[in-house]
Amino acid sequence: MGGETKKFLMQNKIGCFHQLVCAGSVSVVLFVAALFSQFPPESSRHGPKIKSELCGPGSTPNWFAGRSDARTLAMCRSAEAAQICSHQALAPDMTEKEGSAAAVRSYWRQRGGITCFDLDLVLLAEGQVMVSHPKRLREALSLSTDSDLRKVSVWGARGAGLDIQTFPLLSEMLPVFAELKSESADDKELLLLLDLKEQALSPSVLEHVLEVVKLNRLQDNVVVWFLDRRHDLADVIEHFPTVRMIRGFRDNIDGENVTKLSPDAMDGFHFAGPSVKLPKLLLHKLVTFGIDMISWIVDDEGALTRALEMGSSGVISNRPR
Repeated sequence: MGGETKKFLMQNKIGCFHQLVCAGSVSVVLFVAALFSQFPPESSRHGPKIKSELCGPGSTPNWFAGRSDARTLAMCRSAEAAQICSHQALAPDMTEKEGSAAAVRSYWRQRGGITCFDLDLVLLAEGQVMVSHPKRLREALSLSTDSDLRKVSVWGARGAGLDIQTFPLLSEMLPVFAELKSESADDKELLLLLDLKEQALSPSVLEHVLEVVKLNRLQDNVVVWFLDRRHDLADVIEHFPTVRMIRGFRDNIDGENVTKLSPDAMDGFHFAGPSVKLPKLLLHKLVTFGIDMISWIVDDEGALTRALEMGSSGVISNRPR
């Protein structure tokens, strides 16, 4: 791992524990305990992120609470070191509207101190960029699954009842994150993973996105998703050399592509973003490449256990509390 990447990880409190193997031994517990010493509770504005929820008494869902075996202790300590990211600011058990600024503020200020947010971006008419997953937006507008969202205007979306709270433009949402960033003593505590969907994934749209990011002084807090090594990736690297990137891996990658994966495939990327459902072979390969992983989607005990055992530095969840 390069020095810049390692520094970026540490600044964002992402634990580099890809060498951890939860084998249920005392040595594993000691290893993780030593690692966790780099992340003392008092060093974080919010304190421990996951252990209080998963391992502490009376926690919900209380997945690992009440267990005292070495493997569970290692899991809890590993979870404490990991970065936990909210997926789309979804709020299945919250009173706040999903995807809203209120949900983001609630996660940041009240619900476990979530400081990492994974945001999907879609391109609308007239070059406007909206914060939403394409499927969620189409369902809200009763559009077909293959409809071109570039034909949807902001005015049309608002007229159809999609308010600014639940379907904000990027220019309307990023000031909220700038506000939250100002509340932290650490400028690098906030981490935004931006996923440009469908036609939004292009150098021209990325340029617009980065302008909005710069306007809100969030350049040091943004990482951009790429799901493959598209032909235009070289253009992105050339024109935006300072952009940090995460390479995503869908859960439908086949075994042959896994075996062919080489370290060169990760050139230019700061992180790997594999689905937690991917074959263990791929996850192990990424670990051997020395790149840190942020796995998705982690919503239950099995997924969390798998992500931690495979060496994920962070996880993205619909239920990050």
